[in-house]
Amino acid sequence: MPSPIDVCFLTISSILFLMYVIFLISLLAYRSTAPLRSGFFTLTFILGVFDVLQMAHVYIFLRFPSFGWFTDEIYLQLPTWLVHYASCAMWALAVNQHLTVLFIALNRLSAIVFPHEHKRRWRESVIRVITVIICCSGPIYVSPKIFLQSVERYKITDNRSRSATIVWDNQDLLLTFKYSAAITLSIASLICFLSYVSIFYTSIQRHIMSAKRRATLLTKRRSSSSATVLTAASAGRRKSSGAVSKSSKGSFDFKPSHVHAVSIRNLAKKVSIRAQTKSTQVVILWEKRELKLAVCGFIIFTFMFIYTVGVCNMSVDDSARQQAAHRSIWMASSDLFSGINPLLLIIVSKSLRSRFLAVLCCNWNERQYSPQPSTSF
Repeated sequence: MPSPIDVCFLTISSILFLMYVIFLISLLAYRSTAPLRSGFFTLTFILGVFDVLQMAHVYIFLRFPSFGWFTDEIYLQLPTWLVHYASCAMWALAVNQHLTVLFIALNRLSAIVFPHEHKRRWRESVIRVITVIICCSGPIYVSPKIFLQSVERYKITDNRSRSATIVWDNQDLLLTFKYSAAITLSIASLICFLSYVSIFYTSIQRHIMSAKRRATLLTKRRSSSSATVLTAASAGRRKSSGAVSKSSKGSFDFKPSHVHAVSIRNLAKKVSIRAQTKSTQVVILWEKRELKLAVCGFIIFTFMFIYTVGVCNMSVDDSARQQAAHRSIWMASSDLFSGINPLLLIIVSKSLRSRFLAVLCCNWNERQYSPQPSTSF
């Protein structure tokens, strides 16, 4: 039977899985509207397909038999080719996932750190080539395992709970795959880490520079407004002194000078508020999205790094029970790594959140909504 921690992960993964399916439907339904037609969201959709497939494979072929569910009735009776397929598919999908995350990191690096000609670099033809590379990477990676016809089978790890796991007969091949995967994932993690550090650093620097420019501009506006108020007050005093002298002759009445100063001060305040133009607001919104994307990318990278640690922690020479125990880190990180992406993007992107809720509530009128293209997404 599953432990309380396993039940917790099963509940969270089920929620994330359903959320991910709705998320993919929303991306597909609104793929022709901005900003979902950008290269970033195309890569996000590709990653989503691999994430959903990986979550399904891990639970069907690893999690459920580890809980002792249907072990004797189904899993121990499965033909060897199906177990072989399951093992190859999980390795291939893991490679697809990490390579897609790598390309998403490079896409964000291009959009934020090197924005000049970003759209030309990530045009539709380039995205198609990247899609082919990503889809072929997994099968190419596991091709030695396919052609060598390694044998995998389920083996009982606990007779009382009847939990089982997949074991390889060719331990040398498993060791080779372990080290090659550890090296490949470490390189991908390092590139993603450097990319998101660059994104975060650039975002912070731009935010600081923009804040300084706004502070300088505000100071200049205040000094200009003060000078205008003083000039108006001086002119008012001159007029009021002339009015007093003339009123003694019965020509004019006295009008206080502070009325002119107050009215001009209010006018200067309104001008200062309106001076924050629409372009300035777009820049501020850009900076906020940059920081949010940097944080989201770092969170994804964190789970990706834990996933890599889980692969390195896999045991090869131990018994089936110890191998299953060493896989716990990998399976936990796989659940979170595969399911966290839509949650982060829904939190960050208001336009994507509105579309997700429209699909969730079956409000298809939202499909007519097409906001302005966003360079941050």
